Formats: sequence, structure tokens, C-alpha cells
Amino acid sequence: MAEPNQGTGTRYVYRRVAPTQWEAGSHAAFVEKPEQGLSLFRAEVQTPIGVVEHAIRAAKEKQQSPDAKVRKLGEKQLARNGESVESWLDAGWHVLRLPESAFTDRGYVFGPTEPDGHVEAFGDHDRYALELLELSEEVPRHEFHG
Repeated sequence: MAEPNQGTGTRYVYRRVAPTQWEAGSHAAFVEKPEQGLSLFRAEVQTPIGVVEHAIRAAKEKQQSPDAKVRKLGEKQLARNGESVESWLDAGWHVLRLPESAFTDRGYVFGPTEPDGHVEAFGDHDRYALELLELSEEVPRHEFHG
């Protein structure tokens, strides 16, 4: 299989899916509060491994927070999922790949892209969540290995 961004001109994004979203089934992976953007990663900047590593770093940052409630969330997340990409995948985390056009064709607007490829997509999550799920593909486990 060719790399998603090579030769086709199609631009892809990744969506990281927590175990609770995955287990909820249906379209839960693409539902957020109306004022919130969907957290995505641009595939030309980030890899599936990097998408999970981003979550691990975020949990470690929470663990160092001066706010006890935030700190406890980070500690819980690391205790439940471990500190490696492999352990997070084993704990039920998934990464989905979609063409960027899946969002733009539905009127989504992207916020600024951060240096690590993270970007928020703003649109009608409730209306399009099921369609986005149908247009997504799960990144296979072997793509997480060098």
C-alpha cells in the first residue's frame, strides 16, 4: 500500500480515538461539544505513532500540573494505558485516517495547524459524525511499527 500522501495529491488527517469512544461504537469517535473542534493531526506532518505519542505526552504533562484534579487525570490515564505506544494500543486506543476532503466537503473549517501537526476541525459534528466514521479507515496495527 502506498503512503497516503504520496502520488495521489489527496491530503489525509488522523483522528485518535479513546477506548470509551471506540467501545461506544457508531459515530462516537466524531462527536464533540458543538463549540469544540475535533482534534485531528495532519498526516503530512504526523505519523500514527506520533499521534499516540502526543496523547502520552499530554498525559505526562497533566501528571505534572499544579492543579490536583488535572494531575489526577494524567496519573489515571498513564496508570490505565501505560507509557508506550504499544501499551496504549493494547489498552484499546485507535487511530483513524480520513481524507481532509471528508471535512471540507461538509463545511468544516480548520483552525491553525500546530508545529506537531495537531489541528482542530470545526463543523456540525452531530450531523456528520456517522458519515465521517464511514469515510474513515482504521490505521492497521502494523503501521505502528517501524
